[in-house]
Amino acid sequence: MEKLKAQEDKEFREVHEICQQLESKLVDEQKANKVVDFKLVVKEQMEEEMKKSAEFTEKLVENKLVCSQTQIQEMNRKLEETKSSLQEEADKEARRDNIIIYRMPESVSDSSEKRKLWINALSSNC
Repeated sequence: MEKLKAQEDKEFREVHEICQQLESKLVDEQKANKVVDFKLVVKEQMEEEMKKSAEFTEKLVENKLVCSQTQIQEMNRKLEETKSSLQEEADKEARRDNIIIYRMPESVSDSSEKRKLWINALSSNC
């Protein structure tokens, strides 16, 4: 009984292998005998070229945007540096005419006119 079962299994595997070989031959024959539609081939090639072109354009635009962003950031940084240096120069210029007189009492007046009068009065006493 077991011998018969083993023989049937062996024959079944052989038949299965033959079927697979025939199927692969059939597929190969179908591929070989396939009628090629020239318009379809051209259409597929054009679609491929359009996709490649679109991808290339997308990468190019993306690179330009990245370059533009870095340039904008660099310009903003330089602008901030220039602003700070101008503020520093203006501050130095404003302090240039300051006179420091040691051991002189300071005016407590809120008005600049009164302070100037007070300073003139002190200066004339010296």
